[in-house]
Amino acid sequence: MNEMTLLEEIQRSTNIHKIPSEIGVLRHVLFDHRLVQSLANPEPGKDLVYDFDVFMPTYGVNLQRPYVWEDFQKREYIMSILLEKPLDDMVIVKRMSDYILDRSNEINVVIDGKQRLMTIKKFLLNEFPIIINGREVYWKDFDSESRLFFKNRANYMTATVYYSYPNCEVTDEMLVILFNYYNFSGTPQTEAHKRMLQSLTNIA
Repeated sequence: MNEMTLLEEIQRSTNIHKIPSEIGVLRHVLFDHRLVQSLANPEPGKDLVYDFDVFMPTYGVNLQRPYVWEDFQKREYIMSILLEKPLDDMVIVKRMSDYILDRSNEINVVIDGKQRLMTIKKFLLNEFPIIINGREVYWKDFDSESRLFFKNRANYMTATVYYSYPNCEVTDEMLVILFNYYNFSGTPQTEAHKRMLQSLTNIA
């Protein structure tokens, strides 16, 4: 019997391959061309656009941790958008009621990107300023040119998107697998949250 190569061993060290091949996935696609409008002015009465907490009925817990970014992280991220720094893909699951062109029933389940998206939302709602030459500058202080530039940058962020339909659904177990695969780097998760989610699918 042939021994596994190192690459095979590395790839088998995660259970991401438990995601069925029938679950469609597209990488580096436009996240939401109306992101700024959706975050700043959600339309009353419309279905949820973004699910930031991701409650999983199977396990009775939220997939996502609370919003934890400090002021420095928030300001640096907004400045990254304004200074045209490269921005990493978000990771979302699009829950669709049917394979239809009408997107009003679409829910974007946020797997990786909650802290970034909530930071944009909080900035648009004037909950914190950026610092320019020692001066606090809120979204409400932006002139029309600066607002348009920020909107264009934010609205053209990209994502890795998994598609979930009633006949080919991303289950709670798959959500945990995706979260563990994408989220345990960057800003550290708390050990308690990490252990809890890893235990759900018996990940070593």
